[in-house]
Amino acid sequence: MQNTSRYILTIRSAIFVVAAFFTPVIHAQFATGFETSTYTAGSTIIGITEPTASAKWEDGFNNSSSAVIIASIANPYSGSQHLRITNDASTARSATLNLGSSFFDTTAGAGDITIAFAFAVGADVSAGTGGQAQFYLGTKNTDFANPYWFGLLYNDGKIDLRVNGSTGISSAAFTIGQYTDFSALGGYVRCEIVIDPTTQKYKSVKLFGTLADADLTSIVQSSASGGTIPHIAAPSGAIPNYFSVITGSNDTLTLDVDAISISQTSIPEPASSAVLFAVLATSGMFFLRHSRTRVRS
Repeated sequence: MQNTSRYILTIRSAIFVVAAFFTPVIHAQFATGFETSTYTAGSTIIGITEPTASAKWEDGFNNSSSAVIIASIANPYSGSQHLRITNDASTARSATLNLGSSFFDTTAGAGDITIAFAFAVGADVSAGTGGQAQFYLGTKNTDFANPYWFGLLYNDGKIDLRVNGSTGISSAAFTIGQYTDFSALGGYVRCEIVIDPTTQKYKSVKLFGTLADADLTSIVQSSASGGTIPHIAAPSGAIPNYFSVITGSNDTLTLDVDAISISQTSIPEPASSAVLFAVLATSGMFFLRHSRTRVRS
């Protein structure tokens, strides 16, 4: 009985090893809620080092607008603080964080990239000025001829996802819903987007709000772009890794942003997986052999 227990324990240990091995491993992660451990309410975030990215927030347009790009306690999505950008149509505003050229693994078979954040467009938003709130991961500027991992805009009440244009040298807007279908102005809409960096396509697109949630993946993938991310003319790995929150130069609005998370997971290589399965199988054979020996004796 003691031998049997020992071999059962061996099998269980092997199972735990395999299970742990197949658990996705985080290759890269940036996550912030602009909380008090790093950010001070009422003060600008520009020049503050985000610990999970080891980089400083920049004023993307260098127009001295940092006084209106602040950590705030007025309307958090979670926790006690959030990012607030206020625009009075005097100039474009931008909070930009450079995640670095090596933040993602873009080699063949690399794990999925997941981008999640919550944003709230205030009721003071200007009508008809277009692209009032913009979010990008990729090139630092808003030139749609440059490559991006993703782009999402609040555009005159619509939520537009940027996809690859028909010519392949620019991106196009693809409307995935109306903002007020998900939340009233001033309320948060949360975006969760998954990208396959190898195929350079949107793998999952979901929106969550106080009024409704929606899985928009099939709609995006059935678009004319086939769900391809914006402008992929750049070779694999050449897409920059700037995360930017932007309001336009002719826009009036209060934009709140919170619970930002950008990560990439990796899975084990098939060859390594085969080795672990062999370990498990060998443990099982030992158990069966010793069990039969006990029966014969």
